[in-house]
Amino acid sequence: MKALEKEELVRRILSCEYGVTFTKRALRIGPRKILHEFDLVSEDGKVVGEVKTDKYTSPQAFHSTRFPRAMLDCRYLELADAEKRLIVFTDQAFYEAFVKKAQGLVMKPITALYVSLDERRVEKRTTLP
Repeated sequence: MKALEKEELVRRILSCEYGVTFTKRALRIGPRKILHEFDLVSEDGKVVGEVKTDKYTSPQAFHSTRFPRAMLDCRYLELADAEKRLIVFTDQAFYEAFVKKAQGLVMKPITALYVSLDERRVEKRTTLP
């Protein structure tokens, strides 16, 4: 399954979980009102999120690229004017490594989710910070 197909499947799973429809949509964020496209935006804009479909392949890849990119997504989420912020992982090892390393680095509450694409449900959830 390709990354965009995984994103779409996550949108469908979370739409059932939260009882709202999620779409990919650009929102204005931060004091400069820059435009950023989020992977998940509820119809009313109260819930925004990013989906990470990368796999945890090695500690080196995690520390050098995957973790910094996920933290950048968290920064965008912090700037969003939303009631609930989500960062969603489709790989359990990536989710667990991220949650462990991100402790204390996130300033506004962001809920990290592990969504099993095989089981079609949210398997784990942690609120950061």
